[in-house]
Order: sequence, then C-alpha cells, then structure tokens
Amino acid sequence: MPKLPLPTAKVARTSPDYPLTARQRRFVEAYLAEPNATAAAVRAGYKPWTAGQIGYQQLQRPNVQAALNAAHATRHETLTRAMVIEELRRVAFSNLMDYVRLDRHEDRLDLDLTQLDHARAAGLRELTIEESYNGRTKTSRRDVRVKMGPKVFALSRLLSLLPPDEAGAAPQIDFKPASPSPQADFKRTSNKLQTRAGSSR
Repeated sequence: MPKLPLPTAKVARTSPDYPLTARQRRFVEAYLAEPNATAAAVRAGYKPWTAGQIGYQQLQRPNVQAALNAAHATRHETLTRAMVIEELRRVAFSNLMDYVRLDRHEDRLDLDLTQLDHARAAGLRELTIEESYNGRTKTSRRDVRVKMGPKVFALSRLLSLLPPDEAGAAPQIDFKPASPSPQADFKRTSNKLQTRAGSSR
C-alpha cells in the first residue's frame, strides 16, 4: 500500500512565520534601505495614493515585523566598534579634492571619479549628475552637484573617542588662523564647480 503524504500544518496569516509575498519582500528591502513606510510602499509597487495607509498596515503585520527584526539582528551581529570608528574616520577626513581635479591652466575644477572607491565614497553625501541637450543650439550641458558628508559631526564623535593626553587633560585645539592675513593667501575664484561639459551649482 503506497504511503500517503503527511498533512502539512497550515500557518495562520497572523503568524510571524507566514510567508512574505513578493511585494512584501520588496517592501521590507525598501524599508531597510530607507525607514519610511510610505516611500517603501511606493518602491514595493503599491499605488502612490494608497502608499501611506498600506505602508502603515504592512508594518503592523507580524510576518513583516519578523522579517525586519531578523534583518536588523543580522546587521547588528556583524557590526563592530572598529567598523563604526573606521566609517566615522572616512567621513571626517574626506576632502573635496578626492573627487575633483584642479585645472590650473583654465583655473577651474573638473570632476574626477577615476580614484573613487568604496572607502572614498563614504565621504559623499550626495552626487548628482544631470545631463541635458539643446536641440536648437546642438549643445549639451552637464550639471554636477556634490555634497559632502557631515564632517563636523564625524570629527566631534571621533574627538570624543580619543584618549586624554599624557597630563590627563582633554586634547586642546588651537582655533587661531594659521596666517594673520588669510585673505592674502588665496585668490578669489568662482564658487561653482566647473566640469569640461558644463558647470555645477
């Protein structure tokens, strides 16, 4: 007599173990990247005019909550103090000259991403490149906007982690200008970031 398959236990929809739908998986991934329920619902494929309500409802579902908690737990297991300090260091000591090149002949800055890697990218908060074409004049234009990361915040956090000096006092910082007349050390130029194909604001 052939063996009959054992009945499988059904998981209730209200159970944390209830399988996620494809759209719920996309919602979880989007919410982990940006913890905004409405934006995550739109990215998951829900209608924009119902995204606010659906995003809230998804966060109340036990299986979605379980998926988010599991993802956060995995991230925290691999996170170490050294990793946090290293990321703060990358932001704190990032420099605009890591992403641009000075053209001394034409007195302008050119965007240069040839040296951009994972470590240097940590210093960037935003990099936007917009290209447009004028059919009437047959010319193209490129607008580049570069925003650096929160250097002051990163520096202050690193400073708080530094050990005191040998005398036991907190490190002293001299805020006096290096030159008595800093205006004489620099040549006034445009505050716009120029590129070979256009300009940046």
